Amino acid sequence: MRSSYQLRKIATRDIWPDETRLAPGQEGPIVSSEYPLGTFVEDYEYVEGSGDLDQYNGRFSVTPGYPQGTYAYFLSTSQDSGLAFPYLLAHRFYGKLGNSESSFSQKVISFKRHNDTMEFQVFDNRGNTIRHLEFVHERPMHLMVVSRDLSEFAHIHPEVDEYGIWRVKYVFPSSGNYRLYAQFTSPGSNQRMEHFDVVIPGKSRPIELLKPTPQKSLSSEGPLTAGTDLELRFKPPTVGLQPYLGAWAHVMIAGKGLSSFSHAHPLHDAATAIQRGEAHNHLTETQGPPPTLIRIPANFPTPGLYKIWVQMQVSGKVETLPIVVTVGQSLNAAKKIRIPKDAIQIKITSDGFDPTRITIPAGKPVTLAFIRSSQPNCGNQVVFPQLGLKQVTPLGGVALVMLPATEVGELRFTCGMGMYRGRIVAVTAQPKSVP
Repeated sequence: MRSSYQLRKIATRDIWPDETRLAPGQEGPIVSSEYPLGTFVEDYEYVEGSGDLDQYNGRFSVTPGYPQGTYAYFLSTSQDSGLAFPYLLAHRFYGKLGNSESSFSQKVISFKRHNDTMEFQVFDNRGNTIRHLEFVHERPMHLMVVSRDLSEFAHIHPEVDEYGIWRVKYVFPSSGNYRLYAQFTSPGSNQRMEHFDVVIPGKSRPIELLKPTPQKSLSSEGPLTAGTDLELRFKPPTVGLQPYLGAWAHVMIAGKGLSSFSHAHPLHDAATAIQRGEAHNHLTETQGPPPTLIRIPANFPTPGLYKIWVQMQVSGKVETLPIVVTVGQSLNAAKKIRIPKDAIQIKITSDGFDPTRITIPAGKPVTLAFIRSSQPNCGNQVVFPQLGLKQVTPLGGVALVMLPATEVGELRFTCGMGMYRGRIVAVTAQPKSVP
């Protein structure tokens, strides 16, 4: 039997066979002698009728064991009897389940809890389960568990099985109300954070009141005020600091009553990182010797009490430092800027840039208007590494970027931390048809 999966006729690896266009930074390397066609699973596509087997690598077959015929799956081999793509497609099966479990949620992610096991499923826009999420800071999914009163916190990582179910075991330390924050990046999408509320039955413990905690290790470049981009500064241990999940530190910030939540990482030079090809892997913070000062971008949407958890790895052990701070009233409102009618608008939210890919005509200057949400996000700066251009984007405000006339090709842009990524594609303008 012959498989109906064929090599695609492609030169770049930025679109999957199902026409999913990958977000900037998710693409594979261009087709070359080092990475020829056939190196990656995405180099193949199912071409109906080109072989004997269907998209599940199977067909109805008559065999000695089934003289009346049965549906059978086939294992692919090459001419030399070695394994060959598509091998055995174990995560996709022929037919449908005959009960309600076959219906997929149209949500981006679903959640279930069975005793001490939590289960998640991530879906694409067709309702299919996604097994392959982008690795961001060394994990495809980060799960933060926070109690409503902010007294309890955990940062754990579900693992996926062959059916696309992400599982993790976790014993809640006490009864009460919790919120789960699941952070992940689907193919063709920006990083996003979804949350689920969980009530753990049992005798409720006393609610812990938040009180500011004096900390010698924490400082900021200015007073902690709402609606302002700030830089929090932490003094790490002088001995034993090691990278943790691709960064020198992970910082989670939650408002009282879980009014807001964000996950941030140390600042680094995104422009230099992209030129070195490191930002794609989110590992730039780990390069070089341990820092003597960890700088974290932060913004607080409203005045009040906030709890900060700083996670670092010291001598092989992950340590979590809890800090409670008081944030004062905003002093300055974002300056209103008039957006030109011909400007291309790009939103900046906690999920990243929207859109992430913009097509412009080559040879013409273009104005980009970056509109930044007032909710916590790390988009306080937009960087164009190839142009050596950096533009500050105020929280809840607008920043205009004037791009000069550009040749046919691509320009990348990122936030200051290199976490949010986008792309400008300059193309030759198509001549108008003459009737």
